[in-house]
Amino acid sequence: NRWGGYKYVSKLDIPADDPNLMLQMHFYEPHLMTAYQASWNKFANLNFATPMTYPGKLISDAQFNALTDEDKDLCRNYYRSYDKQVFAGWWKDAIDFAKKKGLRLLLGEFGCLPNCGVANRNAWLSDVVALCKENGMPYSYWEFNHSYGFADKDGNVTAPDILSILTAD
Repeated sequence: NRWGGYKYVSKLDIPADDPNLMLQMHFYEPHLMTAYQASWNKFANLNFATPMTYPGKLISDAQFNALTDEDKDLCRNYYRSYDKQVFAGWWKDAIDFAKKKGLRLLLGEFGCLPNCGVANRNAWLSDVVALCKENGMPYSYWEFNHSYGFADKDGNVTAPDILSILTAD
């Protein structure tokens, strides 16, 4: 299922008439923002002079024009606006497929590194959680190796803002 990507849920070949199944998907888009400067990806050495913007046009014209040609190639697909409605459109096929099959859909993994700015991360998280709630979709935040960050390895809360977003009614 291509790492659980939301784009591929509707392409799954699932057994018919099994009410014990639950479909699941992952969501990390726009990846440039959610994994900005992550050591394990192609954005590791990218460094915008000013913060990205979410919601809205993720990369400003000035930011994009200041990039090297190589970095422009990395960022070109992300040089646009993003918000909750964009995500809702992206998720529509997966949500409709689950409904058609009579199955629940779980957002089994999502998260955003803090490198994009805390305000951007929190706005993104709020939108993703809101979409899940609007669609009756349970969700599970990815907290790999404490890098996505609301608790340390001992379980001490280090980012109460994230925890609040994830657990709000």
